[in-house]
Amino acid sequence: DEVFLPKGTYYLASPVTIPANKKLIMSKSTILKPLTDIDIFIMGNMSEIRNGIADVTGITPYSKSVVSFRNENIFNVNVNGLVGKNIVSKIIRPSGKFLNLDTTDGLSKFIIFSNFKDFYCEGFEYGINVRNVPTLTTYGFANGNNFHGSCSSCTYSVYNHRADANHYDIEGQGAFLDA
Repeated sequence: DEVFLPKGTYYLASPVTIPANKKLIMSKSTILKPLTDIDIFIMGNMSEIRNGIADVTGITPYSKSVVSFRNENIFNVNVNGLVGKNIVSKIIRPSGKFLNLDTTDGLSKFIIFSNFKDFYCEGFEYGINVRNVPTLTTYGFANGNNFHGSCSSCTYSVYNHRADANHYDIEGQGAFLDA
């Protein structure tokens, strides 16, 4: 099933959850702005987002994620053409995450075989945050994912923590930290 969100500015009081097997298709000029420090999108299994602008400018500090996952096992998610903006002044440090694939939070165990392409993010602490569970007693991994896009004015374009089976094709500024 596809849901079309026409051009306009939409103010969010809570995250937009994209359920399993659903697509949210937005105009390239559709703007989503959170009213508070919230995740913008929470992705379900085999869900998809196309286009749109997520603008968190003015939420200071922004500590959440534009795209996040909260389900046990996630695979085959597609995010195409999404823009994330967190325009900060030179005296405010970049904050928040654009794409957050973190299995250490206990919310997701597997985030695999997903594609993130033609995206652009600006002004986040982490453009792409990929973290795998660091111990042998628990498990969780984000591997087999593909990233193709651009990051600007991010502290880390890519923060890759124990996730060695992802493909990154990222243009722009910011460090690539492989921890």
